[in-house]
Amino acid sequence: MHAMVYLLVALAASLLGVRALSRGDALSSARDFALLAWVLVGTYACFALFLLIYPNPEWARIFFVVFGAFLPAANLRFLDHFFSSEGDDGPRIERALWLGGVVAAAVYLPLAIFGEHTHAPGWPERMLGVLVFSAFGASLVRLWQKHQAATSPIDQARIRYLLILLACAVGLSGVEGLGRLFSPTEADAIRSKHFLDRSLMLQGTAPPLGTLFTGLYLYVLDQVRSKQRLLDLNEIFTRLMTLAAAAGVLTIGLGATTLWVYTRAGARSTSTFLAFVVALAFLMAYPTMREVIAARIASVVNAPGFQLAMALEALELELPKVVDAAQLTAVVLDGLHGSGRVRAASLYLFEPERGHFRLQDRRPLTAPLPLPAVGARPFVQGFEAGLRVYVREDMERLESSSEDITARMRIMEGLRAELVVPVRSGELVVGWLSLEDDGAAGGFSQEEIGRLCRLGERMAVVIENIKSFEASKEQARLAALGTMAAGLAHEIRNPLAGIKGAAQFLGTLQVRDEEHEFLEVITDEVDRLNAVVTSFLDYARHFEIRREPTDVNALVRQIVSLVGAEPDLPDGVVLRTELQRDLPAVALDGDKIRQVLLNLVRNGVQAIEGRGHVTVSTAMPLTGDRSGARSMLEITVTDDGVGISPEARKSLFIPFFTTKTFGTGLGLAISQRVVRAHGGTLRVESRPGEGARFTVTLPLPDDEAQSPLT
Repeated sequence: MHAMVYLLVALAASLLGVRALSRGDALSSARDFALLAWVLVGTYACFALFLLIYPNPEWARIFFVVFGAFLPAANLRFLDHFFSSEGDDGPRIERALWLGGVVAAAVYLPLAIFGEHTHAPGWPERMLGVLVFSAFGASLVRLWQKHQAATSPIDQARIRYLLILLACAVGLSGVEGLGRLFSPTEADAIRSKHFLDRSLMLQGTAPPLGTLFTGLYLYVLDQVRSKQRLLDLNEIFTRLMTLAAAAGVLTIGLGATTLWVYTRAGARSTSTFLAFVVALAFLMAYPTMREVIAARIASVVNAPGFQLAMALEALELELPKVVDAAQLTAVVLDGLHGSGRVRAASLYLFEPERGHFRLQDRRPLTAPLPLPAVGARPFVQGFEAGLRVYVREDMERLESSSEDITARMRIMEGLRAELVVPVRSGELVVGWLSLEDDGAAGGFSQEEIGRLCRLGERMAVVIENIKSFEASKEQARLAALGTMAAGLAHEIRNPLAGIKGAAQFLGTLQVRDEEHEFLEVITDEVDRLNAVVTSFLDYARHFEIRREPTDVNALVRQIVSLVGAEPDLPDGVVLRTELQRDLPAVALDGDKIRQVLLNLVRNGVQAIEGRGHVTVSTAMPLTGDRSGARSMLEITVTDDGVGISPEARKSLFIPFFTTKTFGTGLGLAISQRVVRAHGGTLRVESRPGEGARFTVTLPLPDDEAQSPLT
């Protein structure tokens, strides 16, 4: 029933027109597209009514012809405005087409109304049809000129799609019109037919393929208007071709069934059942068939995108086998770069000890080196605000609208990235992939971005599993170390107690002064070795955090007072505090945090070598760390001493590493364990000769962040 084809295309055009306006899009392209869609609705809806209603209403055919007279002008208006360029004569041609449509309609209406009414197209319709198709020919020429004048490969490809579809729609619609001229349309024959047969005779001998291509052209036109990237259009074209191929398979199946039924006597009674069986078999096979057909078409239409999809599928199979971060980095970057779709790729992961994201690796290794490290703010704020990815093209359009966007744009330039895909676990951003496309397809498509986002989510799961595995190994290591330490401590402390007791007993005897000094050395060394054993036990022993609401400022004041009252504190040492007012009470283990801060302050006092300043400050920065879901509390210990060399800074938190003449090398290692047990970080910033800055960062829940102490 061909009339339904016209009605369906008219309905689809009306929906597209309404959607273009209902999006709140004030751009002229939306209004121009809606105008074209509604002119098309009027054309096809009136012709469908002419075919369906009996006696065939002449007014429907008149409106069909009148609406059709304005189709070329509405089409050219959209094309000229959307693909506008300086110095072209599009507006002049467009005005000529609008004027021509008005004149043609004015001449046609009295001839059609007062002339002889026949079912076949009369000479007024034929003359107007020639003018309309000539005007569409002018539109095709204009579209070809725009294709040749386009400087962007993306615009050239878009116009090429439209040119092919418009040529097919115009050509096949012309074939439909010629078919109506040669159809039997005598009044008696028309009246004697069933209304379905009658509509077929009036429509003509040619099937309405031109109408279908016109609807397809309008749909692609809407996609060209709303999609920013060529690959989105490639994927749409792939879907349409897949549906068309699947429909062709179903048509062949039903056609073969119909042919078999009508060539077998007595088989017509089973035709409905056989059609049902064919349709059921098609629906069962459709999911697999769709994947196969889509893959074949995508490999031709969008070969780079197809290769990327295959690479991402392979990565999904490889990720569960990854056991450490280095392997994860190599597998992901090799897979993405090896697809040929990604020109360059790099991976950044968050390092809590340093408080920033650090480059893990890049592909290819010959590519220019991107930024080695990036601070958490303001780069990840967009992800925390809900942005799925950063697209450089989108950033460039919005660059002047916000300082944060401008800052992110500068960072993306340093990353040499066209696309940044976050690696996030829930709301927590643990890293990102920086990607540069191959430059030939105009950026990554929305479907590719969706696949890459899913890869980022799976990478986050793998990273969490790696952390859990490493934490389990560390816990097992510490448990074994604790058992060993307890045994060693027992074996070492018993002899130490005997040595110290013997030395103290000898000290009570009458010995020479020189011998007495040696006995004191023995006693001091025993005490020092006993302190090392105690620290080793503290480091290896499993401990639990007992959280209680704690006034951090009061805790800092106590520590500064305690160190300031120590008798061996040099006179040239000045201890200061810079405390933020109205800090909230924080649920933490006060005794263990006191141990951490006491160790840091004493280290600072030793670093200034008898003269200088040690400052302890507290703050609740608005920026926090990489997670926007939590506020953070910072306690900073700063000194103006000799500083720490880069080599020493790398080993500060390794057990038994020390830069002091006397020291166990376990103080900072224990402090780091305590801070991590609170869910925080301990990081150091220092340069030789410029002092050091140790920062303890603790998570602060939102309810605590809003409840300052009174």
